[in-house]
Amino acid sequence: MILPVAVARGVAAGTVDRAYRRWSRPRIRAGSTLRTAAGVVEIVAVDEVAADSIADEDARAAGLASADAVRSAFRGRDGGPVFRIRLRAVGPDPREALRADDRLEPDEIVEIGRRLDRLDRASRRGPWTREVLRLVAEHPGERAADLAARRRRPGRRYLSRPRAGVIIVRVPMGAVDGIDRDRARDHRGSSAARRGHGAG
Repeated sequence: MILPVAVARGVAAGTVDRAYRRWSRPRIRAGSTLRTAAGVVEIVAVDEVAADSIADEDARAAGLASADAVRSAFRGRDGGPVFRIRLRAVGPDPREALRADDRLEPDEIVEIGRRLDRLDRASRRGPWTREVLRLVAEHPGERAADLAARRRRPGRRYLSRPRAGVIIVRVPMGAVDGIDRDRARDHRGSSAARRGHGAG
């Protein structure tokens, strides 16, 4: 389940506490969480409701202007089950703090290097992880499809790889060159990572 940015921000601000979806069956469970552009959101409850029971007040609590706007946004088969998903803001996405922390110990760099090596070995087209990390470092904020074009590979193929490599999200961009087993075993690799040197 994906929450639109406006809805996620509404949950964080306390003005939105629900969403409505038309699904053949529930696709999310109470107690689970979503990472959104506005932080972590908890799924408090998932209940089937009648579409015609949704009132304008319910719509406003879902971040929309009217009940008709809610119903017109439904996807899927007409007449299918409708679910009300209760939402609650939990707090900031912990990945934000992790992403800002570029202090890596030598053993952490070693482990990251091992994981990158494992991804490279699993590729049928040869190593790719360091190249992708350098591209991200050199072109911050650029769309994945544009980065893919820089590698002269189809966007979909490129996109599948960073998803598979979500484990490397904590890698400081300046430490890309330091993430190899030889340098990570000594403190020089750690110092390079802390200073943010070595990229490119």
